[in-house]
Amino acid sequence: MKKLILLLILALLFVVNTCTEDPLTVGENTPPGRRDYVWTVDSIDFEGLPTIVELKSMWGSSPTDVWGSSFTADVRNCLWHYDGTAWKRAVDGTPITDPSGGSSIVGGVWGTAQNDVWAFGGTRFSNPERDVPFVMHFDGSVWTEVFGDTANMPNGYWDVFGVEKDHFWVASAEDVFRYKNGVWKRFFIRDNSIIPSIAVYGDNVYLTDYLIGIDSLFLYKFNGTDFNVIDKTSLSNGKFGAHGLIVTKNKVITFSRNGIHTATAINGSIQFSTWVTELSVPDQGFFNSFNNSETDVWAIGKNSYPFHFNGTNWKEIDIYNGNPPTGNQLLFGIWGDGNEIFICDIYNGIIYHGR
Repeated sequence: MKKLILLLILALLFVVNTCTEDPLTVGENTPPGRRDYVWTVDSIDFEGLPTIVELKSMWGSSPTDVWGSSFTADVRNCLWHYDGTAWKRAVDGTPITDPSGGSSIVGGVWGTAQNDVWAFGGTRFSNPERDVPFVMHFDGSVWTEVFGDTANMPNGYWDVFGVEKDHFWVASAEDVFRYKNGVWKRFFIRDNSIIPSIAVYGDNVYLTDYLIGIDSLFLYKFNGTDFNVIDKTSLSNGKFGAHGLIVTKNKVITFSRNGIHTATAINGSIQFSTWVTELSVPDQGFFNSFNNSETDVWAIGKNSYPFHFNGTNWKEIDIYNGNPPTGNQLLFGIWGDGNEIFICDIYNGIIYHGR
């Protein structure tokens, strides 16, 4: 119960939520990611209800099949779908609406194909008061609840990293969870903490973690049995960031309120003495990232404009078609396939669509 309440409150207050996607696709001649998108604002079907869409997590199989989710005060807004024409509420007909005596909600979504989509959250019961993990799966036709050993299933959501079909990691408050071939496994990190990012390269599994109310950030690595601290810095102004952890064969990238930080990697093994700040921004910063390849990386957050890395440099991208931003936006949910990209401003309920 306490974990789900904490996650919901923190999400609504906008602390952090990230959605790291699949491992980077890297080749010798990987072309630079696009920067020439034409930006428009997507249509959103609110079904006549007064609300805004606040997507903090996105995943799609194509630009005409995109899912978005977020912990929200109104459960009807926690799951949305884009069909190529408009964003629509998608909770109807899912286990979220099952009148089983509890209140279910999802905050994260991820998948591998149109018929293999996962959503992660929790269910709250009032008599007696308790909360339990809530996971559901979409087979291309219907969403069904995923049952299992609840002691080893994620209760809440901060980040997901997909290794391959039926193998992924989910980060929550205080714990991370591995799902592999139908089996869930829980790894406890520590009490009163947030695990905003998790990433995998080969046998290397990393996560970032910080204690609530403490200005310290920790980098952990999995040793096959447990996670151990390998580096430490300041959360507010450190040498690496808490959010959007990206690990490749030769490089690691993290994102923070102050900028973008990188280090050298050797076959995915982070050389933690090599941290540098590649890009500094004012104390607005980045809270989410997305990548299709080493040469197509996006950084978004409270900074007015998203930044894009094309393999050569980071560049500010104008998604407002020359109109100045209001200064009161928070870019959070993001997904793209290299040809189209979606970015949600959760403060204003706007989804910017690059084609």
